[in-house]
Amino acid sequence: MWWLWRSPPSFKLPSIFGGVANTLPSSSSTDLSQGDTVFLTTSKNTATKDIAASLIAKADWAAAKIVLQQAVAEDRNDPEALIYFNNARAYDQGNPLAIAVVVPLSSSPDTAQEMMRGVAQAQQDWNDRGGVVNRLLAVTVVNDGNDPERAAAVAKTLADRSEILAVVGHNSSSATIAAAETYQAAQLLMVSPTSSSTQISQLGNAIFRTVPSDQLAATQLARYSLTAGNSTFAVAYNSESGYSTSFKDAFTATVLSEGGTVVDQIDLATDPQPAAALQRTTQSQAQVLMLSPNVDKREAAIALATANAALPEAQRMALLGSDSLYTYETLATGRSAVANMVLVVPWHPNLPASRAYAQAAEQLWGGRVSWRTALSYDATEVILQALTQSRDLTRSAVLEAVNVPGFTLAEGASGSVQFMGSGDRSQAGVLVKIVPSTSYDAGFDFQLLDPP
Repeated sequence: MWWLWRSPPSFKLPSIFGGVANTLPSSSSTDLSQGDTVFLTTSKNTATKDIAASLIAKADWAAAKIVLQQAVAEDRNDPEALIYFNNARAYDQGNPLAIAVVVPLSSSPDTAQEMMRGVAQAQQDWNDRGGVVNRLLAVTVVNDGNDPERAAAVAKTLADRSEILAVVGHNSSSATIAAAETYQAAQLLMVSPTSSSTQISQLGNAIFRTVPSDQLAATQLARYSLTAGNSTFAVAYNSESGYSTSFKDAFTATVLSEGGTVVDQIDLATDPQPAAALQRTTQSQAQVLMLSPNVDKREAAIALATANAALPEAQRMALLGSDSLYTYETLATGRSAVANMVLVVPWHPNLPASRAYAQAAEQLWGGRVSWRTALSYDATEVILQALTQSRDLTRSAVLEAVNVPGFTLAEGASGSVQFMGSGDRSQAGVLVKIVPSTSYDAGFDFQLLDPP
């Protein structure tokens, strides 16, 4: 078993209204694709996807469907191929329902694919069931590169396209915050599976997320360590990242309010040699180093863990981590240096409520999936549930449905999904520990941790 963490011209989006549901008129953005642009070009089925793209450019959905079925067979864990195949099914049948998924394809392709797998699985399930009123689901794949300016631009593009009924995304908190104002103004439902910054709470009735807020996650992690007998902490974060800063602030506030102290802060954005800062940290006699990097500073955080492991045992700090470190890269690069690190994550496949979804996902993709995949599945299923419950299949009705008090997705990736009035998910995360394992090339794995 292995972890699924590795991984031109543009045309008008098809309309779901009127009689033009199977055409692709011109578009100004190369960041959007329903199959006419291939984003993932390093997979072994790229040539086949390119052939399909040329067919989609001519709106030959029937032929594209056959070619994309072959692309799926050539690389079963390529989510782009599966999404485009189901798009071809939807447009070939006609009058599909349309949503979008916004992911950081250009900056973090591995993360993008993790998210796309969850969306693709939900889309496949929906289309296999026949959709609703004989309308299948088509997904526009959108690249924002985790860049706030770009995210705001693609949000406007999606808001201007009345056929887009809802959006899954964005990935980074900074991108989500930048795009949220546009979605709120357009009353276009956005459900982020990965943006956890506390700043996202209360952005409006169109903004939801299936990942718990940093407030919940950071509090849970801090209380675990305090309960274990630790009292002095150092934190490492990126001041230029909304997510990283949010997690650090929530963690620090909990430590201070519950009797601990934060004796040092290492800013991964401004410190030219973060590892050298450990000398200062050890002089402060910190017992624990908490790492909350964003994606861009993950490598620097792992370097800090490596430097910590090289310290004399008496100076070595216990390690805590935020969910951004729940990646194969952490295991493969950090190895023994990150052993025993405890992280808080929103989902784990071995939770009893997660097993049914985890097994189905593993069967589909050929490997174990991450929390980003699971929560992207949840985000898509929330939208589909709202579609099913809406008074009509329009953008406003979908948003109205998800805002009904008590709205619940009964069967998500980890059981039921419910939201607070803020749009935040009302569910805490789980703690995992990095332990030696012979199951993976990295020699380590993330294991569920029971509370102390």
